[in-house]
Parts: sequence; structure tokens; C-alpha cells
Amino acid sequence: MWTSPLTGTKRFCTGTPEATEILKIDVQSLQVRMQRAIPDVAVVSVKLNDGRLFAAGSFSVNCRLDKRIRFAELTPTLELKTTFESNNVNSLEVHDFEITPDGTVLLAGVTRTFLPTALTVAIMTLDQLTHYDYKIHDMWDESIWETTEEQRIAFVLALGKDGAVLGDRVFFDLRNRSISTLTSEPSGRFIAVGSAFGDRGWVAGLRLGDHLSQRTSLPQDAAVPLTQH
Repeated sequence: MWTSPLTGTKRFCTGTPEATEILKIDVQSLQVRMQRAIPDVAVVSVKLNDGRLFAAGSFSVNCRLDKRIRFAELTPTLELKTTFESNNVNSLEVHDFEITPDGTVLLAGVTRTFLPTALTVAIMTLDQLTHYDYKIHDMWDESIWETTEEQRIAFVLALGKDGAVLGDRVFFDLRNRSISTLTSEPSGRFIAVGSAFGDRGWVAGLRLGDHLSQRTSLPQDAAVPLTQH
């Protein structure tokens, strides 16, 4: 339950409460050396860079359904030391991340936005559903993705070592793309793998823009695109 500090109105969270359980396990004996539960955040990936552990995950505030993303360093006591948190109008959910040799962080996942495609949304009446002719119409045709008002859009967000936003790339179309895995190649290219239409896969090759790859920090309002191949 969340209580508004302004009005005192109480709101009950209807979604499943999220938390992360982190275990530190001895690889030889498989004994649990340390264990910690981190509330209110779902960590999706933990990676080692320059002798330090970093983690990325998603969270929500005030019982809201939309998500925010958090990038943090994982301390020796298994606590999250936050470096960056998003505070966007649209929901952002991170699924994976990579860190370049110079310390640039790439977060990848999906954003959801409300984008009306028509003045009104066609809603079938009970009579239409009762007498629906499945031989003529397909209720689950892929065209449903073109008329829905909520769009899932894949994104990649680049951060500096200090958590400053360096650039971003949004893959907008009506295929409802998302990125589930991001991996780097020795050549400096990144491979993003995800889904589209819910049950189809897609792959994109990414390279950092020239200005982004040469600098570790840029102003917050700098527009530095990521290129797709």
C-alpha cells in the first residue's frame, strides 16, 4: 500500500512486488558465502568490469505500473550503489547491458508509450462476439498490433562513467520490438537480439557514434545517435 503525501489517499499495489535475491557462492564448495535481498528492484544482469561489479534492473514507484531503470555498482556487501536512475514520462524496462573498455555503459530493453492510432478504439459488442465468424475474420490476426494504442519500442541508452546520459537510440515501428540480450564483439560492434510481434525474433548490429566513442562525458542535452547496421 502507498499513501500520497499530498492528499493522504491510499493506493494498493496490484502488481507482483519485485525484489532481487543475490547470492555469493564459493565456486569450489558451492557454499553460500553471503546472501542479500534487495527490495523494490528487479536486477536483470550483473557484470564485471575493471575489477568492479555492476548491475542493471527495473523498478516502479508509488504502485505505478510503468517502470524505471537503475544502473548501480554492486558493493562487496552486496548492496546497490546507484549511479543512474531514469525518470521518464514513458515506461522504461532494461533487459541487459554492456560496458565498453573505456567505461561507456549501454543499457538495452523496451519502452512503452501511449500512441493513439485512431480517434476511437474499435470495441466489439457482446452481440458481435457472439456471432463472430471465425471463418471470415481472424481475431488474432497480426493487424491487431497496428491498431493498439500501447506501443512496445526497443531502445538502447548510453551512459558515461559518472551516470551522465551520452545518447540513445529508439527502434520505433509497429512491430512492437524489444531487446532481450546485448553482447559486444572484439571489433567494437554490439549485437542486439530481441523479439517482435511477440513471437518473432530480430537482430541488429550497433556501433557507437564517432563523438560518443571518443569521449567519456557529454552534456545531458547532447544528441549523439547510435547507428544501426
